[in-house]
Amino acid sequence: MVKYERNAETEGPYRYWMACLSGAGLGNRAKRQLLDCYQSISAVYRADGEELQKLGFLRKRELKALVAQRTAWKLQEEYERFLRADMGLVTLDMGEYPANLRMLHDAPFGLFFRGRIPPEVSNGSSRLAAIVGARSPSAYGKRAAEDLSTILTEYGYQIVSGMARGIDGIAQTSCLNAGGQTIAVLGSGADVAYPRENWILYDRIVETGCVFSEYPPQTAPLSRHFPARNRIISGLASVILVIEARRRSGSLITADFALEQGKDIYTLPGRITDPMSAGCNELLHQGAAHPITDYEQFIEDLELAAGMGHFQPREDLRYLPVLDRKQEKVYQCLDFYPTDLDTLVAKSGLDYLQTVQALTELCDLGVAVDSSHNQFMKLR
Repeated sequence: MVKYERNAETEGPYRYWMACLSGAGLGNRAKRQLLDCYQSISAVYRADGEELQKLGFLRKRELKALVAQRTAWKLQEEYERFLRADMGLVTLDMGEYPANLRMLHDAPFGLFFRGRIPPEVSNGSSRLAAIVGARSPSAYGKRAAEDLSTILTEYGYQIVSGMARGIDGIAQTSCLNAGGQTIAVLGSGADVAYPRENWILYDRIVETGCVFSEYPPQTAPLSRHFPARNRIISGLASVILVIEARRRSGSLITADFALEQGKDIYTLPGRITDPMSAGCNELLHQGAAHPITDYEQFIEDLELAAGMGHFQPREDLRYLPVLDRKQEKVYQCLDFYPTDLDTLVAKSGLDYLQTVQALTELCDLGVAVDSSHNQFMKLR
């Protein structure tokens, strides 16, 4: 893996200064133009206001922000404070910068990070998959996220997501549990674990992968940061999976960015009566995404079998154990969506105790789950 050796870089303080200018009003495109003109950020820092104005592309507020920040900052002092925060910074003029992001018209000038940047990210590997979805998914969505993340990890993919509660966190946890690497992109500073309940996941990601943010250290997770964060998630990945999403959700914003970036999108179809599937079904209706209807077909669509042998689904995802008569009766009444206990008793033809016993056994076998109080669903 590649790690940015900050102390060896004479440009380090200047890179940090320019990366922090976003909050002061200087946009990413202006920063990129400045870098193209001067070839080094230290040269930008030393340029006087009149010279910068003659360039012609800086708006008045951008020029004002650049000059004001330069005057107000104690450059070395601020940079040393950053170094003590145990973080890294990678910028557009560095080889470690994620190759897939360079092609974006509004690519972040700099990415603050914790952990280590995998070389696959710097090199623009095609095996980077983003998995995003609802913060309050159904049991069906949770299971699909776990399965898909695990399968992709087993086929050499690294999982990119936002470490949010729900589908994001489930997918990244499943990737780590399968021995893979995952990259999180935050809407806060890279040193701020958000949401707080995912701090264990945050530590695991930092230990084996990378946490990115375009926002300076200690930046709070403000709502306006997250749409911009989503363009980085889709920009890093070669393929995007949307697992359950409401209409007008953040996951659909990620999908919109992916479409603009020319990325392939896959989504999990759902029933038309389920609000959590409304966004996914809308993507399918618009022809913007491919449906995920079968794990094996999904893998073949991604051409993961190329050079790696034929896809072999894990037995626990495809095959059922041998069931006795009562277990089979109850299993046939289950769906991939929760069904209440009274309905299962009525449909199975068994009495209450027999149904409960069969459900308990099916759960122990790993083919069913109690998704909420007395609401059961099958897992395969």
